[in-house]
Order: sequence, then structure tokens, then C-alpha cells
Amino acid sequence: TLSNLTIMTNGLNLVNSLSNLDKILLMCCGGTFDNQEQTFIGPQASEFFNRFRVHKCFLGADGLTIEDGVTEANQPEIEVKRAMVKCAQKKILLIDSSKLGKSSLVPAMPLGDIDIIITDKNASHDIIQSLKKMNIEIHVV
Repeated sequence: TLSNLTIMTNGLNLVNSLSNLDKILLMCCGGTFDNQEQTFIGPQASEFFNRFRVHKCFLGADGLTIEDGVTEANQPEIEVKRAMVKCAQKKILLIDSSKLGKSSLVPAMPLGDIDIIITDKNASHDIIQSLKKMNIEIHVV
């Protein structure tokens, strides 16, 4: 149920989407606002997440390859994502198939930091099998 749910985010869009739900505790970090990404970034945002321990962390990425791991084009966002992953028991990457097998500008984290990947039905069978061999749980939806 939603009555015992706490959501922590650095994303303004998520805050706006969930702000009308009165059964959840919604927490947002501070930091420097990235208008293009609609997220808060920088040391203040990272420090916010470093203070907590959470059950699950959901995050996205710009790319994922077996060689480079999870990659990002937005370098300032990386430190915040690393802080989010560090405070979570389960790390869940939401990534569409068009980003699998593609490497973006900066390696953000190794695949060993990810527990579960959720992607779409167009995901490459070879990449899915490689990820499964790394003991990453895959969900194709």
C-alpha cells in the first residue's frame, strides 16, 4: 500500500507528479537545479542521499555496455546517482532497449552495482544473456 511509502528523489518532475498523494512521504534533495534534466545535482544533492539507507533505488541511464557498465552523458548527474546507489539495498536500473549496447560519455557505475534491470521487449538477446551470466536479474516488459 502507499500508506507506508517514502519516496526520495532529485527529480522535480517526480515531485510534481506525486505531490497530490497524501498517503506517501515525499522527500526531495536540494542542490543546483539542472533545468534541462529537471533534476537537482551537485554536492548538496549527493550529501542528502548519503544520510539515508533505503530499500530500493530506481534509476535510469543513457547507456549500458558489458565493457563500460552504466554510462551517462550528464556528468554532474553521476555523483548523485552514485550516492543513490550507495544508500540502497536493491539497485534497479530502468533502461529501454535503444540504450543497451550503447556507451555514453562517462562511465557512471560498474554493472556489479546493479541488482535488477528492467527493459523492453526489443532488448538484444545477447546482451540479456550476458547480463544474466553476471547474476543481474532481468525483467523484460
